[in-house]
Amino acid sequence: MRDVDRLDFHLVCPSRTAFYPEFAMSDQAQEKHQLAGLDTRERGFSRPIVFEQADGRYQAILRYETTRVVTTAYDTPGAALEELIRTLQGQGYSQLRSQLSFRDGTYLGSQEPWIEYPDPARQPETPDRLISKFFAWFSRSIG
Repeated sequence: MRDVDRLDFHLVCPSRTAFYPEFAMSDQAQEKHQLAGLDTRERGFSRPIVFEQADGRYQAILRYETTRVVTTAYDTPGAALEELIRTLQGQGYSQLRSQLSFRDGTYLGSQEPWIEYPDPARQPETPDRLISKFFAWFSRSIG
């Protein structure tokens, strides 16, 4: 391959880490999960969960639209993931499920089963909450 051809290849096909820094795994755990569910507006989503490692502990990170949720550091990626799930459920995310997609740097595809996280029990809707929910929805749809 000529030098010019190599140059063109790199311009057309840059590495994935140039566009998706979460694929660079030097400071990250060798484990990744896919998280799916409904967001606070009850829209379906599916995003990768990245685990950053610092001092032998793990933080789970979710990037979704303008939201970035980072857990505190835990001893295992699984514990960080559980904390992320609780945090998201507390913010109104529902029907959450995760699937291990990378282990030890190896892509697993959809070989691993999905793990479902039951939604916490919700308080019954009162008339005041229904009215405030309607006005919140109305103001979002106008703005």
